Amino acid sequence: IILSSAALTFNHKKKLKLNRAFFYMAGCSFLLALELVIYKYLFATVTWSTGFVWTTALSALFGLVFLISPKTRQDVRAQFSTFLTSSPLFLLQELFSFGGTAIATYVITLIPVTISAAISSSLPFFVLFYALILGKKYPHIFHEQVDRKNIFKKLLLFATTIIGIMLVL
Repeated sequence: IILSSAALTFNHKKKLKLNRAFFYMAGCSFLLALELVIYKYLFATVTWSTGFVWTTALSALFGLVFLISPKTRQDVRAQFSTFLTSSPLFLLQELFSFGGTAIATYVITLIPVTISAAISSSLPFFVLFYALILGKKYPHIFHEQVDRKNIFKKLLLFATTIIGIMLVL
């Protein structure tokens, strides 16, 4: 699964190097994996609804911590009118985020964390699917390479990822 995911990021036109974004995403993966394990322990002591409601409420409070910074407060104030005009998009994004998070945390109560994480590694397939559908309408948003050669490469690596998922299951 990891090798296929890494190969998906390889661009033969550029020299392979690990930039800052790679390390940020590696750190993010570490934290999200730790989050899943802690969720599993949490759901062993409380029901899913109790654990999910309280962790979601605490996440909202932690988000407010960013407002401590004067620069962040100034930026939020300056962008407020833009936020209001884009609020339907923000609401849609949060609806999908909340729904995905709710489902993902519920699944942790049903199956082992490693299987949940393995299934989640199919996410790039869906991103490619959305890019194919929406990329022509919003080319400034999707920077996916969707020519035949790259689609074939990605589908081949997705198939390898799926085989890795099946091996974990």
